[in-house]
Amino acid sequence: SLGIGPAGELVKCWNSFGRTDESTGHISDLLYPDANPLPQPGWLQWLTHSPVDIPKCYECKLLPLCMGGCSFFARKMRGTSHHCPPADVEQALRAFVRQHRSRPTVEHDG
Repeated sequence: SLGIGPAGELVKCWNSFGRTDESTGHISDLLYPDANPLPQPGWLQWLTHSPVDIPKCYECKLLPLCMGGCSFFARKMRGTSHHCPPADVEQALRAFVRQHRSRPTVEHDG
């Protein structure tokens, strides 16, 4: 999904509004794709981001669940801190399992 700013700029994340370095293009790029066929630098940042490239994420057993958390913060904080506390993800997963265990099962014919 993309957000559209007041000047027609396209952004991938609401944190990117008003940041020209985060712009993924302009609405006219979608209307006239032949006029600007190459992706904007901001778009390439999103396309090339991979949580596997972040050592703490690569080693984390919860990576398949969270995929590195918020991509915006993961890209901005690379090498300085880690945005996804595994304890929070694990706690949310345990709560989800507890909630769904208490639901009655629906039997299907077949």
